[in-house]
Amino acid sequence: ILAELAAGGVEQVALEASSHGLDQHRLDGLNLSAGAFTNLTRDHLDYHRDVGAYFAAKARLFDSLLPRGASAVVNADVPEFTHLAGIAQRRGLTLIDYGRGARVLRLEALAPAALGQRMTLRHAGQLHEIMLPLAGAFQAMNALAALAAGKHGPPHDEQQQRQRDQ
Repeated sequence: ILAELAAGGVEQVALEASSHGLDQHRLDGLNLSAGAFTNLTRDHLDYHRDVGAYFAAKARLFDSLLPRGASAVVNADVPEFTHLAGIAQRRGLTLIDYGRGARVLRLEALAPAALGQRMTLRHAGQLHEIMLPLAGAFQAMNALAALAAGKHGPPHDEQQQRQRDQ
């Protein structure tokens, strides 16, 4: 599918990298510019032998696949944050954190609403109010991960690319 998109002129895509796909090396060879980690649950222990193997599969995105200078978008509120932040630092990745305990994209408030939830975010010292038309705190965290990856992900012009390459 990616080859077809590229042949059609598409230069950038966003995709979900499953732990299965990471473990099976299905993303190897892609030119990645950002990767995000939301959480580690017990969802895929039918495939992975234990939680450690499950985390190792997800961590491959950061410790093997993202090139130097790429953005590592990580949920600051999960226990795995410190480990992934350490990988990002050692590998020269740009760490972008998000969540209630984040420095870059901080979730200040989250409240249910009739048609979803209201989010108050702090980014670059400014507060932003967002109405997210999805219910559930996990959806808010997924939206923050997507926002952080989009805002801080691939460079959008040649000057940004040169800065990233340095």
